[in-house]
Amino acid sequence: MQKLKKAIIYIITINVIIILLFLLVILNTNLYKKPSLENTNPEVETPIETEDHKPNIILKGDDITLNQFASYNEPGFTATDQIDGDLTAKVAIKSNLDNKTPGTYQITYTVENSNHNKTEVSRNVTVKPLFANLTYETTKTDNEQIKSKLTELDNYLKKYHVSVGYININNDFTYTYNLNQEYFGASLIKTLDAMYVYENKITDEQMINNVKKAITVSDNNAHQYLVKNIGFTKLKEYANQIGAPLTTCNSLHFCNTNVKSQLKFLTHLYLLINTLDNGEELASYFNNDYANYLNLDSNITFLHKYGLTDAYYHDVGIYNSDNPYIIVILTKERKNTGDNHVKVVNSISSKIYELNQLVSKA
Repeated sequence: MQKLKKAIIYIITINVIIILLFLLVILNTNLYKKPSLENTNPEVETPIETEDHKPNIILKGDDITLNQFASYNEPGFTATDQIDGDLTAKVAIKSNLDNKTPGTYQITYTVENSNHNKTEVSRNVTVKPLFANLTYETTKTDNEQIKSKLTELDNYLKKYHVSVGYININNDFTYTYNLNQEYFGASLIKTLDAMYVYENKITDEQMINNVKKAITVSDNNAHQYLVKNIGFTKLKEYANQIGAPLTTCNSLHFCNTNVKSQLKFLTHLYLLINTLDNGEELASYFNNDYANYLNLDSNITFLHKYGLTDAYYHDVGIYNSDNPYIIVILTKERKNTGDNHVKVVNSISSKIYELNQLVSKA
């Protein structure tokens, strides 16, 4: 009996020792276990923050080239940071862009993260001067629709005593027919009067009133007043500067002209309208319905100046819209009976408008 008791005590003692050793091992493991560097959630990356890390800005698109006076449309950008996440809304934009003046400008994008570290990137915007590379000859094209329209125009114009010019202002596409054929220009010279007064910043009230009358209702007395006060020699020098010399002028200071000279008049007028502080005022005089046969309907109207005498009727102008263009129509169609010149000018204007729709989409 005594031996049995000893055996039982021995077994119990051994088991207690085993349990105590097991507990000791577990305790020791927890006390000296090193923390894991692994991410317990494999779907979430744990960023390592440093004091000098910077955010990142990515610009959409490359450097940009704009036509003079064209609006700048921001292509877009994104900004991110490894700690702060999306910072796009916090990007500050600074620009010295002047779309009226040709040159190269910078748009700068800056963003700052929560550690006050900044990132700055820039894109260049080049403003290309309008009309710098005009040849005044019909532009060559591989576009079949445009080629077909140009052939249609040529065939139509052969029926009449006319000369025609067209320039798409956004892309310089040009069409001319009988470019250098001379006509008696009549009142077309009054555009030169108006440009001279405004470009030379003449603010005399009588001079401005006579410019308005010379353009809005083609007042011949207003033209004579302006010539007398400017000096015809100065007007001729001004025409030379524009690149449209005055030729074969009569005693009342009306001169011959051609499509090329009128295109030069109108490209210069367009520049003045868009660069002068009072350019809108100058444009308002040409925005009239007085013998404006370029107009097609209430939604398609032109800044214009007409010239009329004996057999001649001319209408020249600017379609000032999102797809602007310059149009010159010189005719010797008043020699025919009735209002043939009105129908001819309006029909040509319509065909040029259709051409411009194709050119603008090409």
